[in-house]
Amino acid sequence: MRKAMLITVGTGRNREDIAEGIVFSIKRENPEFLCFFVTPKSNKETLPLIVNKLGINKGTYRVIEHEEADDIQELYMHYDGVLRDIINEGFSPEEIVIDYTSGTKSMSAALFAVGIAREVGAVTYISGKRDDSGRVIQGTEKQVSPNITMLRMAIKLDRFSKLFNSYQFEACMSLLSEFEKKISQETVKEKLAFLESLTRAYMLWDRFDTEGSLKELTELSRRNEGLLRELEIKGQLDRNKELLYREKQSKYSVERIVDLFKNAERRFEEGKYDDAVARLYRTIEYMAQVRLFTNHNGIETGDLDMDRLREKLDEATIKELEKKRSEGKVKVGLVDSFFLLYKLGDEMGRRFFNEFNDSNSELKKYINLRNQSILAHGFTPIGREGAEKLKGIVESYLNDFFPSWKQIEQKARFPKIRDVRWI
Repeated sequence: MRKAMLITVGTGRNREDIAEGIVFSIKRENPEFLCFFVTPKSNKETLPLIVNKLGINKGTYRVIEHEEADDIQELYMHYDGVLRDIINEGFSPEEIVIDYTSGTKSMSAALFAVGIAREVGAVTYISGKRDDSGRVIQGTEKQVSPNITMLRMAIKLDRFSKLFNSYQFEACMSLLSEFEKKISQETVKEKLAFLESLTRAYMLWDRFDTEGSLKELTELSRRNEGLLRELEIKGQLDRNKELLYREKQSKYSVERIVDLFKNAERRFEEGKYDDAVARLYRTIEYMAQVRLFTNHNGIETGDLDMDRLREKLDEATIKELEKKRSEGKVKVGLVDSFFLLYKLGDEMGRRFFNEFNDSNSELKKYINLRNQSILAHGFTPIGREGAEKLKGIVESYLNDFFPSWKQIEQKARFPKIRDVRWI
């Protein structure tokens, strides 16, 4: 692909010194396209020297003159527009080199910043032995190219922390993958692999793959204790593992109730209220399933043992439940699960049915929000207020019937990582 080079041009001490440095840089890069950013003075006094030394003709380079040489914000916007135009002309950002050796400090800083933002292939400047005035002595020039990939990575890793802490795990993975093939330093590659594994662990958990997450977190603890401590998340990660291990032992547990509730809270934080309500609805249903299984001799709503239930329930209730039979099994959903609890004399079932059948109760209204959502059976979008109301209802049931949830809740929180500064 064609290489382009963008250069800031100043006046220097005697014009000749600047021209020599820039020509040296251009010859090193050997670009097919040149763009010079000049002031009226450098355009008149320095650029002709560069053109003559290179032996190039008009039409083979572009000159962008700007009178304002010290307003970095104005320069940034101007240079950014020019660079975007050059990219639109068919030059790949990876094949663009920026030289910021000369020009005013604002000119150099603005073009450097534009290059980083637009992810150009390289930025360079000319260095060498300096005289008493601090200027590079002609004949000692050498080109210096900072590791732009590492610079970009340092900037983007700050964004990584913000994405991770707001549960944008796919975006985190995409960001990390940008550097996977560009980094050669083994220590840095190991740290990027650590961040990738950390992200994958919580992405799996957020998608309810608790077993996959536990496996990933266990491996992280085994191999990366030092990095976990540096990010100050080792303690929380250990608590997370404890909760996931408990969930692995039984599909009916208070830990899993809290896990569902925290998943709903994360969707709420993101403003995904339909998703939050769908998860809150499932949390309520699952509370009934846990209660039936743990307090009533292993009753499972996906396949009711009707023979056992006939010993405990009246005939009318049995007939109602039998209406739910399909493909040889009696399966019940949220409302019928609480109906069964109610008929078994369970206090949580009694409270639910009293509230559900009370015309002034908000329980039925906000449970039905889920059914009206596009994610269930309806077409009505759910707003913050409705999701918040249902969240409060779920929390009140947790407080009254699963009081240990507050201690467990600490184990279900996702860690918040501080800025990743050690790359």
